Amino acid sequence: MPYLAEQFVLDIGINWHYREGRRVAFFGCLIAISILLLRHFLSVPGWICSIIILTTWVWLRLLLERLRIRRFAWTKKVEAMNYEMCLKCGYPLIGLPSVHSCPECGRSYDLYDVKLEWSRRIKEAEKERLTL
Repeated sequence: MPYLAEQFVLDIGINWHYREGRRVAFFGCLIAISILLLRHFLSVPGWICSIIILTTWVWLRLLLERLRIRRFAWTKKVEAMNYEMCLKCGYPLIGLPSVHSCPECGRSYDLYDVKLEWSRRIKEAEKERLTL
């Protein structure tokens, strides 16, 4: 089954990011609850809990930044292919006629329209990157 370009964008894009963000938030809450339980039931000193909370917060921030970088990694792949990539399956269209059908999935394309669409998607991703 071919790996669709739209799936690639969604996997690396918004849906993937929010799914991973929810996972990080869940583990962060789990860690906070376990720290409270440690302090209450095992009488762990407050300064140790503070160190654990601080290191956990730093770790979560670094993880979220790594996820943010990964979220926009697909733009570099498209730019490296000079925007000549099938919109459906992601097959490189470099060296193929400007109006033809994709050899991988059979979708007809006009190279000018393909480049415009990838440019539009990358501009949207750039706007989104700046708002994060």
